[in-house]
Amino acid sequence: MTRTYADPMTEHRGGRWPPGTRFAVDVVLFSRRPKGLAVLAVERAKEPFATALALPGGFIQPGEQPAAAAVRELAEETGIVFGAGGLRRLAVYGTPGRDPRGRVISAAYHGLLPTALTAVAGSDARAARWVDVAEFVRPQARAAFDHSEIVRDALWARFDWLPDHALQPGVSEQ
Repeated sequence: MTRTYADPMTEHRGGRWPPGTRFAVDVVLFSRRPKGLAVLAVERAKEPFATALALPGGFIQPGEQPAAAAVRELAEETGIVFGAGGLRRLAVYGTPGRDPRGRVISAAYHGLLPTALTAVAGSDARAARWVDVAEFVRPQARAAFDHSEIVRDALWARFDWLPDHALQPGVSEQ
């Protein structure tokens, strides 16, 4: 008897993903700096969200494991090499409309560096830099996609902490 298994990249709950569904990864990499906690961000070079802050990440290649894609995308976009063993899986983000290019489902990972390494923009990033986490999640910040939400979730998962204004949108931190 031959058994067949569903391919999770194309099938779910006995059905098929809508045509054009793509799978991606996002990486929330934190570091402690003298002025506080920072998150590694890239400035997008292309639309959608050109010039907006975004998390390093991108599409998973056929046959690639999500954790390996996270390590690859982090290195390609920032020049920072961080092993998959140092990353923790955070959550999967798949709300329809989260990406204006179509249905994109992203596995997010988070990690912590003891010191902020120098980031160098690469591939489709215009710039790469460490950003104060409170600034990244401010309601007024121009963050791409749902990346502010992902950073807030990672802050809570790793540190049990959120900046005050992340809890109460529209209220600035003193």
